[in-house]
Amino acid sequence: GSYNPMGPNHGPGFVQEYTYEARPFTLEIENGNVSVKHLTAIHDEMNLRRRDYNLLPQIRAGKEEIMVFSGVFQPSANVPWLYPVRITEKGVEAIPSFTQHYNHYHCASIPIYNSQEDEMHNIFMGGIAQFYEENGTMVQDNDVPFVPTIADVTRLNDGTLVERKHSEEMPNLLGAGSELILDNSIPQLGNGIIDGDKIGGSGVTVGYFYGGIKSSMPNVFWVNTGGESEASSTVYKVILTKTILNDVAEQNTLEASLLIYPNPAQKTVRIAIEIKVPTDIIIEIFDLSGKQVNTQTIDKSTLISGKNYLVLDKTNVSFGAYLYKIQVGNDTLTRKVIWTE
Repeated sequence: GSYNPMGPNHGPGFVQEYTYEARPFTLEIENGNVSVKHLTAIHDEMNLRRRDYNLLPQIRAGKEEIMVFSGVFQPSANVPWLYPVRITEKGVEAIPSFTQHYNHYHCASIPIYNSQEDEMHNIFMGGIAQFYEENGTMVQDNDVPFVPTIADVTRLNDGTLVERKHSEEMPNLLGAGSELILDNSIPQLGNGIIDGDKIGGSGVTVGYFYGGIKSSMPNVFWVNTGGESEASSTVYKVILTKTILNDVAEQNTLEASLLIYPNPAQKTVRIAIEIKVPTDIIIEIFDLSGKQVNTQTIDKSTLISGKNYLVLDKTNVSFGAYLYKIQVGNDTLTRKVIWTE
């Protein structure tokens, strides 16, 4: 709970403590004067023991709320929190069933809401994280290095959270402490969220990435002599291309649409698959060398026209990346799924 970087051997130092609280307040305006009215604080010594997190505005079913993504430090280890906390007018709700693997410290972020699907997209740009991807495999580094990762956490209309790493990355080890300044011309909702229903196609400038730390290597904390990292002085234009989701959530325009989540997975992985006509589904799992490690058939008698939900456990797979080949009628859909310990 304490943070004392300048002491005891380098001056008197200072002490900080977590508040463990979310503190709601109102702004009151009377005769041109603004005053702050503090309401009852919400105290939670487990889920609100955080700093350096990303706090993003959210919309769910048309109502505004906010969400705390990741942050540090866990009580028993100097590593980030891996699940978010939802804050609404009713209080605080932790979501420990979801694991966020990327973008754990404060970084430039983009909130986007699509009202037609009631989906909330949260894009995070670089920063510092406990996990990163190397040659298609997730790597865990408890030294929590600087990373170039760009990823998003999407809330689906049923409340499910899905994380997706983008193929694009930051041009350097950038992002920690950075901000995104939205372009005023981009359609926005009242709480600073981009209106996803009103942006189209490709090449849309959503804003500008600025500030934060630029690091020369992933782990500089134990070798830092003062020159390994610096404050970034470059402004980057951020251009958004609106496409059908791929990787963990990809639509297929033929016989079926498919969503696999969570990805990365730990104990189970869920497959949401929408089919026009019930048909047998064959699921084959291969490791990256091409060896088949498991196969199973879902009989069409257990399926319906429309959306079906399947749950697969960790049978015959271990830590690492696998290819899931899913045959639905005449379609074969292949997805990469990463399993973590």
